[in-house]
Amino acid sequence: KTYFIFAVAKYHSSPNSRVWGCCVPVLVAPLLTQRLIVVCRAAHNNPTSTLQSPDYIKPFFVGLVDGDGSLQVNHWRQRYLQYRIVIKLKNIESNVIMLEYIKTVIGGKVRVDNKRNFVYWVTDSRTHIQSIFGIFERYPPLTTRVACQLCFMKQCIEKNNIDWYFNNRNNKYHSRIEKLKLLNTEVELFKVKTLSYLEKLPYIQAWVSGFIEAEGCFTLPAQNNLSFSISQNNEYDLLNFIRYFFNITAKIRFVKSSPLIILETAQLNALIKISEHVNHYPLLGAKKDAFELFYNALKNKKLC
Repeated sequence: KTYFIFAVAKYHSSPNSRVWGCCVPVLVAPLLTQRLIVVCRAAHNNPTSTLQSPDYIKPFFVGLVDGDGSLQVNHWRQRYLQYRIVIKLKNIESNVIMLEYIKTVIGGKVRVDNKRNFVYWVTDSRTHIQSIFGIFERYPPLTTRVACQLCFMKQCIEKNNIDWYFNNRNNKYHSRIEKLKLLNTEVELFKVKTLSYLEKLPYIQAWVSGFIEAEGCFTLPAQNNLSFSISQNNEYDLLNFIRYFFNITAKIRFVKSSPLIILETAQLNALIKISEHVNHYPLLGAKKDAFELFYNALKNKKLC
């Protein structure tokens, strides 16, 4: 393994800013210093975490994509196709730190949109995207939405035909189960055997943490009535698996006149099980901060 250690001097508005004796031009110094501070602060906050392991980051990344990512195929003036994989999160420092870590393992770029208050991890290089397909093959996405997007993107790259793209782009989500069977020919994921199959996936623990980072919510009301919820559109079987995974007895709730479904629990045993999982398979972004407050309150509640 290769490790990088950065030492950052305080930036001054002088002709040159120095980082360990290296002169950095004024135009690039603020950006460079900001990125180095992010890396150093992340290392300080996570001195013994599993972040250095690609075997954790990669399935965590897939769970994050399943929740807050998208695989996009567009066209430029009807002449050629463009490809992009993007994760969109709130512009919070801990999210920036997380995406910077993902960037060191997987590649891509991290872009901050201060105007809209979002931070993005993005790659639009066709070569890099095809290398990420290898990650998706080893750790298949578990939402039908992303599985369909992945299938469509692969077909577009393989056929490289603008007419085929226009004829099929509105059909990529049709018959989601059939699309999944194309990607998972050995196992029909979203049937009765879903629960036992998903539980045995070797990467499921890290994937669940990535998915919680994207879609989970730790609620800490003033009355100290703690709860955890997770929601998704049109993914009943997957939420049912999470319900089974954490021994949640509450039923999945359907939002009227909406594709949104919600799993929520305030059951102490389930909250303890969720907390044990997160402590072993850590969250890496803004949900990590929320979980720490939640966990401290939960410990106090257990002592009462």
